[in-house]
Amino acid sequence: MNDSTAEFIVESREHLAVFEQSLLSLERAADGDESRSLIQRGLRAVHSLKGDSGFLGFIRIRELAHSMESLLEDYRDGARLPSTAIVEALLAARDRLAAMVEDLDHSHAGSIDDVVQRLQSLEES
Repeated sequence: MNDSTAEFIVESREHLAVFEQSLLSLERAADGDESRSLIQRGLRAVHSLKGDSGFLGFIRIRELAHSMESLLEDYRDGARLPSTAIVEALLAARDRLAAMVEDLDHSHAGSIDDVVQRLQSLEES
């Protein structure tokens, strides 16, 4: 494992933790400003992970992160909160990303189609 890959793993773990905490904190968000801040923090985390993975050639990780980011962007303004189903889907996608980050050698081999399709169907509805 080279230094770039090791650094990617460490930073990805941090981004995933921030993303998860942001989503879980939405349940207790008091107002539009607080929820907007939490959503934007989650978006920054997944956007950074998407960019880093694309730069290093981890295409499947980038694809999944992109789908997560696209769905959450619909709530960027904080005017409305994502439904429980959306939060659950994003957390499931986060878990899949975490597994892929922990096994980078095989991250390209596993299917993400089920998770991406779930996110896309929620985005369309």
